[in-house]
Amino acid sequence: FFVLLSMACCAGKCAPVPASRYPEPTDWGGWAECPGAEEQQHCAPPPPGRFTDSPWGYRGHHLVGVNFPLGGVGAGQVCLAGDGGLRQWQVCNQVNHLAHVPDTFFGIRVRTPHVDLAYVLQSPETYRPPAFQPPANSNDWKVPGNSVRLLQDLPGVRGLQLTGRYPIAEVDYDIPGLPVQVTLEAFTPLIPLQAGPRHSGLPCAIFAFSVCNRAAVPATVDLLGALQNFVGWPGDKASPPLVYGTQGSCFGGNVNAPFTSASEGVGSAGLHMRGSTNGSSPAHGDLTLLGFSSCGSISSLPQAESAPDLWGQFKRGNLPIAGLPRTTHPS
Repeated sequence: FFVLLSMACCAGKCAPVPASRYPEPTDWGGWAECPGAEEQQHCAPPPPGRFTDSPWGYRGHHLVGVNFPLGGVGAGQVCLAGDGGLRQWQVCNQVNHLAHVPDTFFGIRVRTPHVDLAYVLQSPETYRPPAFQPPANSNDWKVPGNSVRLLQDLPGVRGLQLTGRYPIAEVDYDIPGLPVQVTLEAFTPLIPLQAGPRHSGLPCAIFAFSVCNRAAVPATVDLLGALQNFVGWPGDKASPPLVYGTQGSCFGGNVNAPFTSASEGVGSAGLHMRGSTNGSSPAHGDLTLLGFSSCGSISSLPQAESAPDLWGQFKRGNLPIAGLPRTTHPS
């Protein structure tokens, strides 16, 4: 299964963002201000949400239960959830709506002469929806505990808006004080009436980020894509869930191999992830995280001790830029 990350950037004037684009928070201060919170408790309620003028747009508590499918026809799927994270990892030849891969997220860091800000591009505003009555025949609304823990350890964004017009989802992030405007377009290539593996059956999800500087000073922007190597995990309901960290009872011999390439001014770097599972196992296979950029450098870090460790290196600017780090030792 391939996860592709691309970045486009622009300089100069951007379309102004109306002050009323998002509702102002009342007493909500963000998940990071809820020390010791357990799962979905002990947090102040998120800011109120409402539908946009678009019938396909969702924000606030209307994002509860939103899971936008990505993946080719017959090639498995992963969903872009209403919090901006990835859920329902059904790429292991299993059907399991609760399959979740921790330590897998996107992030942004922006530096100007005046600020140095970094955020995980996920929002906790749906983790405690007001007066929500879940449907009896669906679990799409359930928030993985690992998602909650991620935003307890790392700073998330205040809110987001997800506009879904299948097969394309667009995400607009609400990040007060950020001097750039960042948007995401997520999709899988599909060709109508062509369901073959070369047309609409590609086992991939593409995340294209666009960043526009709306400040009067130059800005340096770093984007981060993190993916746990879960090769060997059966992914079914009977399997032990993956844990928040680098340990897993189903792992063994997992390695991450970095690579780079360049063509016509577009640089790319990525990680090829594999394990030691038997070729006849439903969990056998490989993963690839690949990034493209037409306006800057791109690099890959094959291993980190944890999500906070990776985030610390990202914030300090310690991710490798030149040369290739070595392939990791088998786990």
